Amino acid sequence: MKEAYLPEKHTDFIVSIIGEELGFVAVVSVILLYLLLGASAFGISAATPDATGQLAASGLGLMLWLPSVRAYRRGCRRIADHWYRRAST
Repeated sequence: MKEAYLPEKHTDFIVSIIGEELGFVAVVSVILLYLLLGASAFGISAATPDATGQLAASGLGLMLWLPSVRAYRRGCRRIADHWYRRAST
């Protein structure tokens, strides 16, 4: 059931929009896909025989994976701050 809790979707955190539109299972699926992306990048890096290929594969994996982790942490911190402010007032 759609709650329409997010007032302006174009400025909000993308995972919260996915959670509102598609639900908890979709959010967990997106998180698992990012974990799979990071694991496959490091798997490719480990299988590469030369150091240049290892650095390139791990660097590209980190370039794709770290921003998503930072975004999730930022979104979770916002939720925690919101709950804390609501509970303290």
